Amino acid sequence: MLLHGIRKLLNIPGHKVTDIYLTDTEIHIHLEPYIKSMPICPQCRGIHTKGYHSSQWTQAEDLPISGRRVYLHVRKRRYRCP
Repeated sequence: MLLHGIRKLLNIPGHKVTDIYLTDTEIHIHLEPYIKSMPICPQCRGIHTKGYHSSQWTQAEDLPISGRRVYLHVRKRRYRCP
């Protein structure tokens, strides 16, 4: 229930909260994209049917919550042009 509440609070469409890590001064929130349909290549507009070939994590700092710095860790998936 906590992850669902955090997801609603953040309101980041297309992503789900997978983990939260708290320290005395920081909050780290891990997000991964939902896979609802086949992804489309931004260059050729072809549909990827074989899934993604790699992923990497991107970190962004969000506004503080209760005096703690908030970091969003977002997994970005990479696809090869079909």
